[in-house]
Amino acid sequence: MEPVNAFVDPGDGEPPLRPDFIWRDRLTAVEVDGMQTHFTHHAYHDDRRRDQRLHAAGWRPIRFTWWQVAESPGEVAAILRRVLRHP
Repeated sequence: MEPVNAFVDPGDGEPPLRPDFIWRDRLTAVEVDGMQTHFTHHAYHDDRRRDQRLHAAGWRPIRFTWWQVAESPGEVAAILRRVLRHP
């Protein structure tokens, strides 16, 4: 895994993105969304646009809620292991 919040340039002429976690060798970007910052009108649209830009560049954007990470870390880890197994 690369550093947390490493930049990703989707190559679409727009500014680079900075997902919460990335696995560049697997083209996988993980975002952890908390309710306070991601449940606003602006964030709702911005989050989908970010996912679209990453996906269009061949990346696999994956979103987890903060609650999932805090309350079910084993489930999150299991999902990530399965995803990262497949190039």
